Amino acid sequence: MYGEANKHSTVIKNLNQEFLRELEKKFDNSISEEFYKKISLKFQQNFNDSTTPKFEELWVEVKKFYLMKYISPNTPMFSQDVDEIWHIMILFTRNYEEFTRRFYGEMLHHDPNLTPHVDVKSRSWFEWLYLNMFTLDKFSWKIWGGFLRVNIHDEFQKKSDKELFFNDMMRSSLKSGVASKKFIDFLYLKLTN
Repeated sequence: MYGEANKHSTVIKNLNQEFLRELEKKFDNSISEEFYKKISLKFQQNFNDSTTPKFEELWVEVKKFYLMKYISPNTPMFSQDVDEIWHIMILFTRNYEEFTRRFYGEMLHHDPNLTPHVDVKSRSWFEWLYLNMFTLDKFSWKIWGGFLRVNIHDEFQKKSDKELFFNDMMRSSLKSGVASKKFIDFLYLKLTN
């Protein structure tokens, strides 16, 4: 499996979050080494110019996106570069289906975003989830088009507004029965404090 063949450093920000470490391990074990090599080779064939981010750096962001998508299936795509890798993955239909069934338990379909308008609520949720799960660096900033343009705490001044937002996003976004109670509590405390 990819997880055994590639010893990439963890992408998880808060290492005491056992659920996230296990989820990352599940991701690594869901990608076969053969599939990973195909994705890398196709990426190199398609984007061999010097302006394209190196595949290994971009792969870390792809992995982060899939982890977010696991926890919050409605997570929208905000990176053209990450989306390009997703498109490459889909080209290898059998490998892609095998990966998504292993990781998600079902086929993960790609629905392109047809509207150029960015929904503030969706972007706020994406950024908040990302920043509470992962470490932000210059590369992440560039790939995802910046962060903190909308401060979720400014957007929702009162604690009750934050609670409503969180409950709404949990109902519509968090995959039921997936995240541990401890992880959900962790996210809730981060938002309401």
